[in-house]
Amino acid sequence: MEKHKKLKTIKKWINQNKTQKDKEIIEQNFGFNLAKTDSLMTFSFFRDYLNNISQYNLEFIEENNGNSGGFYIDSRIRFDSILKDKRFNQFAKNYLLFDAYNGIGQNFRIKDKEKYFKKLQENTTNKEQLDKLERDYKLDFSKSDKLILTDLKYDTITFSNVIKNNKGKWLYIDFWASWCKPCRETMPESKKLGKEFKKENIEFIYVSLNDKKENWKKAIKSDSIWNSQNYFTENGNVSMVIEDLGIKTIPHYLIYNPNGELVNGFADRPGKGAKEQLKKLINDK
Repeated sequence: MEKHKKLKTIKKWINQNKTQKDKEIIEQNFGFNLAKTDSLMTFSFFRDYLNNISQYNLEFIEENNGNSGGFYIDSRIRFDSILKDKRFNQFAKNYLLFDAYNGIGQNFRIKDKEKYFKKLQENTTNKEQLDKLERDYKLDFSKSDKLILTDLKYDTITFSNVIKNNKGKWLYIDFWASWCKPCRETMPESKKLGKEFKKENIEFIYVSLNDKKENWKKAIKSDSIWNSQNYFTENGNVSMVIEDLGIKTIPHYLIYNPNGELVNGFADRPGKGAKEQLKKLINDK
């Protein structure tokens, strides 16, 4: 954005966004009466207005994850500010707190997700939406120290036990998802890589992250990786293991040695350096 901000389309978007975030201009144009929040909430432009005035001019945080990154505000500060903002009645807070928590869930650590989920439980009256959030994102923090997986037979296993069960082999682990275009586009190269290392003591393991089971199984069949070790992540949103491994974007690749030790937490992709990395590691053992 910063690099291309002088381009006509980007410049226009920046100017429009700046206007939308200007509290005085918004209030002057629309003059909303926040006492009537309940009846106005059905309109999308009013919900957008509430979101805009609850950003509190927070500066953007810039994040760089290798070849990708993002910009986001500190939704923890926003959440706490919404709680204290006397302009908003409970109806508005119900809406805004969930929106703020969504930002926390996307961009912050497990301890923040747990802390603010408890705050959300204490401060919302919309129990139906709370139950849906907990159910959809599997916000069970009681097993955050584990990464719980399901195999194709629907048997449960932890990630650490997958590593233990394959001890004695090199492991090339692919974190992917059925909805992830770069992940799916790399699968032909991944299969090719598997064939090239067929005579070597190496196991190729696929772990689906933040996916849906039915889509996961269809993608496995479509991409012809059915005969490999495949696992579905059950608690990716609350697992400290994902966080400790530094997995923020997918596809993400790991390499473990035969002793079960992680030797490369940011391995190259199939077709883009993985072959050379694996050959060097195996030959240097």
